[in-house]
Amino acid sequence: MRSLEQDVPTRIRTIQGLVASTGAITSGTGFSILKTGTGVYVIYFLPRFRYLLGLSMALTAGGIIVVAGTTFLAESVTVNTYNNAAASTDQGFNFVARGVAA
Repeated sequence: MRSLEQDVPTRIRTIQGLVASTGAITSGTGFSILKTGTGVYVIYFLPRFRYLLGLSMALTAGGIIVVAGTTFLAESVTVNTYNNAAASTDQGFNFVARGVAA
């Protein structure tokens, strides 16, 4: 049985990057970074994902990382980094984002 919509192959895209505590991109392509405050970074996916399927992040040093973003039209995610005392601090991080291309 077929649907009435045209069959379109799924285009999965992966973006990975390493970001310095200053907000500078150390490695990776397909994204830009805007540092908006102490420990606050916005990752813009270029071009955006249609759907963000998964996002994995880690700090390059000890501490806490919190991520917030859209769930369907994944243009960007906001990353907040904290030290172990839960104070906002500038910290480097790496990420891998995987989603359906727009």
